Amino acid sequence: MHAEAGVTVAVAYHSGYGHTERQAQAVAEGARQAVGSTAVLYNVAELSDELWEGLAEADAIIFGTPTYMGSQSSVFQAFAEASGSVWAAQGWKDKVAANALTSLSVLAAQHSMHWVSQGPVPQVLETPREPRTQQFLQRVLA
Repeated sequence: MHAEAGVTVAVAYHSGYGHTERQAQAVAEGARQAVGSTAVLYNVAELSDELWEGLAEADAIIFGTPTYMGSQSSVFQAFAEASGSVWAAQGWKDKVAANALTSLSVLAAQHSMHWVSQGPVPQVLETPREPRTQQFLQRVLA
């Protein structure tokens, strides 16, 4: 990590219609709220040197992809498959990994990253649902 400079968070995403891009922007803005941190957006539709270098330099990578037909987008899948050389060199080993929209924990595990889960099952699954849902949303949105 870059202790003197704070934490650098890379948000690596694909967005087909703009919805995931807006989510990625919000995730990056949230990451920037931590004192001394920076967040950089990387659209994985372009597999450029800038993308690979930025992900290599980041302390943490947050992945984001829309769900198409029950899976990640084919563009994001192409990025995941192109990361094979990074995996072979263990280039992302011990980085913190998370996702914004879909579960990509297997990709993070393959890269020996430390996955940040979304925590325990929310209380909204308990009955009665309506009051619990309102309480949950109030806590999350506060």
